[in-house]
Amino acid sequence: MTTILFLAASPQNLPLLSLEQEANRVQEAILHRAWSHEFRVVQHWKTAAGDLQKLLHDYRPDIVHFSSHGSPQHEIILEDAQGKPVAAPASTLGKLFALHKANIRCVVLNACYSHVQAAAIAAHIPCVIGMSDTIADTMAQEFAAAFYRALADGSDLNAAFGQGALQSELFGDEEQARVPVLLPDMDAGKGLTLVSGQRLAGAPSALPDQAAHRRSLDEFLLPLQMHLNTTWRTFNRLGYYPQHGYIERPISSLQAYFASLPENDARKALWMIYIDLLVSENGKAAALIESHPGWILRADFRQACLDYVDHVRTWEAVWSAMRAGLHVPPSTDLVASPFPAEFEAALRREIDEVSQRAGLP
Repeated sequence: MTTILFLAASPQNLPLLSLEQEANRVQEAILHRAWSHEFRVVQHWKTAAGDLQKLLHDYRPDIVHFSSHGSPQHEIILEDAQGKPVAAPASTLGKLFALHKANIRCVVLNACYSHVQAAAIAAHIPCVIGMSDTIADTMAQEFAAAFYRALADGSDLNAAFGQGALQSELFGDEEQARVPVLLPDMDAGKGLTLVSGQRLAGAPSALPDQAAHRRSLDEFLLPLQMHLNTTWRTFNRLGYYPQHGYIERPISSLQAYFASLPENDARKALWMIYIDLLVSENGKAAALIESHPGWILRADFRQACLDYVDHVRTWEAVWSAMRAGLHVPPSTDLVASPFPAEFEAALRREIDEVSQRAGLP
């Protein structure tokens, strides 16, 4: 299976990038293509420079995709531990990818002015894509979607690059279509495909066989349901929270109740244990979603998963702040519920659908 490691960074004090939209476009481009079952996308958000070695070691990706800002000094901009911008020098990136050249086949630097860094990486990786100038968010998304769609249809890396550039041109901007550059030269990636198994028969929307659906149930959907069931059981134990209610309440109510209990109140200690368990189980479920290959998920359920992961990550951040005694602004767009109730219903529908495709009663 081909692993695409999608690394996103949009540090503080810099213009906000449409990173989630780009990630969604990449994921959707791969779905229901001829070889979509051979690709998985792993997303990592708020990527810090210090994360890179561990991420490349842990996931052993075939493609590394950076979605971030780039500077006129030809450096992609990642984040530090505080979310502030930090530049990744070309020479450092070159050394990093030299250590991981055994498994990485392609690096995509979808960031402005990244061609110098791309050249440094191309000394070690057979196919690298960088940007020679500024590139608009919309063009970056169009390029990425066409590039990955072509790969999932069985094209080699060189042809996929050509389709990405052409998509930008078809989108109406010939100048932007010339911004992506292929390194070390325009022949890079020729004959290098990232699929090895049998092409799915039928139309592009053809789905994997019954055995694959059964594996998805056993390895993904049912474990995901288990984590959510544990979350609900734990959540129901918080029913002694009558002052404010605990279903779909603003985070300000949650914080007010937490602050109102004395430090030596047994309910407060128990409450903190339950919330820690909620965060842990939700975190496991979110990690399961983020590491799962996307081909098995229909578009509507994938969007429900993405919404759920976004909710969980926000919930984790808010709870960490509250546990540390920090004030969380009441305007925080979050409710005290551990996850949106509609996600459970979406999961049940998906299990029913995949069970049927797997030939289960």
